[in-house]
Amino acid sequence: MKKRYLLLPATALGLWLLRPGKDKPELAPTTEKDGVGPVTIRRYWVDVQHARKSPEDVVAGVLNHFPEVMPKLLATTTKVKGEPGVGHKGDRYFILMLLRRGYVETELVEPLRFRNRTLRMHPESGWVEFKAIPTGPGAYRLQVQSCVRASTRADRLAYLAGMSLAQRANWQTVLERALLLSGGTEVNRGTDTGEFETVPGGVKPPQTPGGAAETA
Repeated sequence: MKKRYLLLPATALGLWLLRPGKDKPELAPTTEKDGVGPVTIRRYWVDVQHARKSPEDVVAGVLNHFPEVMPKLLATTTKVKGEPGVGHKGDRYFILMLLRRGYVETELVEPLRFRNRTLRMHPESGWVEFKAIPTGPGAYRLQVQSCVRASTRADRLAYLAGMSLAQRANWQTVLERALLLSGGTEVNRGTDTGEFETVPGGVKPPQTPGGAAETA
């Protein structure tokens, strides 16, 4: 009898944790407004010198071979829409993670950056961008930046429980592979994470020092 009484609260808690921030069709694009909890802005970067390839070539290389550049330790990325080996706006990728599955779609492609937007069912709601920022002859910064909210309360708990470390390892590996593609030398690397309060039409600066300033 006691087990039956415990089952109902546990089921209710599970449904509450898995309830998305906002109902949408299964593969609709999501924004930070669709998630729950704070807006998290993360940046990971590597500064390159003596590069043998242009920053435009490196961005194109990462875009064109995105599934291969993404590490396979924690997730497998498969292109499900678009031409194999060539990246374009509108391409779609399926990501099979340890405990979740999700989709992202390329919404922006420029010579020095491309941006993937999360689709419904992804554990995060928002976008991730890969870019190259020229800093001098043969020198540039390779950077991954994301602006997201957890899609459900369970995803937020998973992030706090250790997924943030897994994400950092994932994107640092992407940057290391982009560095190899550049043919240059690493001179500096770093990370920057800030959590922001949500407000209508945007986000507030963080209350504590060290938050990311760049949001686009």
